[in-house]
Amino acid sequence: MAHAWPLDSTDGTTPTYTGRALRLAQVSPFLSGATADRPFGARSGVRPGTSPHTVTVSGSTWTVHPCAGVIDPHLSAAAGPYSWAVAEPESGTIPSASQVYTRWDGIWLVLDDPAESEGETAPSARIEYRAGQASATPTMPTAPERSMVLAQVVVPPAGSGEPSAVWTAPQMSAAGAPIRVRSTAEATALLATMGASNESPLWVEHIGETNALSGRLWRHDGTGWQTLAPAVAPVIATFDNGKIATGAVAGTVVIPAVPFPTVNVISVLATGGFDTGARKVQIALSVSAGTLSGRNLFPVSAPAAGWATFAAQQRLVLPANMACTVTLKSASDGPSYHIGSVAVHRTLN
Repeated sequence: MAHAWPLDSTDGTTPTYTGRALRLAQVSPFLSGATADRPFGARSGVRPGTSPHTVTVSGSTWTVHPCAGVIDPHLSAAAGPYSWAVAEPESGTIPSASQVYTRWDGIWLVLDDPAESEGETAPSARIEYRAGQASATPTMPTAPERSMVLAQVVVPPAGSGEPSAVWTAPQMSAAGAPIRVRSTAEATALLATMGASNESPLWVEHIGETNALSGRLWRHDGTGWQTLAPAVAPVIATFDNGKIATGAVAGTVVIPAVPFPTVNVISVLATGGFDTGARKVQIALSVSAGTLSGRNLFPVSAPAAGWATFAAQQRLVLPANMACTVTLKSASDGPSYHIGSVAVHRTLN
């Protein structure tokens, strides 16, 4: 049976819609998560843009503030996903802390739908708080059935601090859009459940991390992950300081920090020479950060009272979130002139 929504009635009676029919026609088509086994499936999550402070803790009280999203509790292959909303703040009491160990508790959004024969008697969406076991190595308690996690509540031993909330809710994703994940483990789990192929690649975006993955887009075509990142603008500078002594600074260029590792190809094109005598003219590069490789000196013989053109190129690997100053110094055989430019072309490492 096919479903379409919305349709106007022509006889005052039909069409009629069940909850499942509305989910399949109204919710499922616009969300990512379809697979061959579950063509109406979706990724459970909150709406992108939901505040990471949606769950708060004050003293011994936890509160879930208004939020909305989608949950696919996998009731059946044809059940489809449910949209949900917490319209008003909901609160509860955190159980007493252990005297010795830290405890991890959890807060979930739970879906009950008796029409799908899941065992409950009343249809609802509800918030459920579950306390974990205090331990030297605490773990999250078992998730309720038909649920999606909203937050972890960390309860330290009595007298050693106040409980705190850690926002862990996944984010929902529109059909065809990259799915936001917080870790490579989450991306790997998605790959296991959703699969990937050249015709239907899996795209993920890493968010919320403080490491080099943050901000990157990844694509899996069934054979392996490929990483993408925003284009990084080259850095270009010129130098002309007149006649300078050996070891003096001919010029500098600052490479700004970006939130992922980069390979930076530093290219120097310059002209140098002496007032008298035929000697070697050259530039040496040094950097304030990162790893520089390649030949550092590029000597070219300049004719007496003449000029010579020379080029240099080196490779600089920079970690994420690290800026670098490249300094060009004269390594010529005596006071000489250096006029030129330096360009830094940047690619993802």
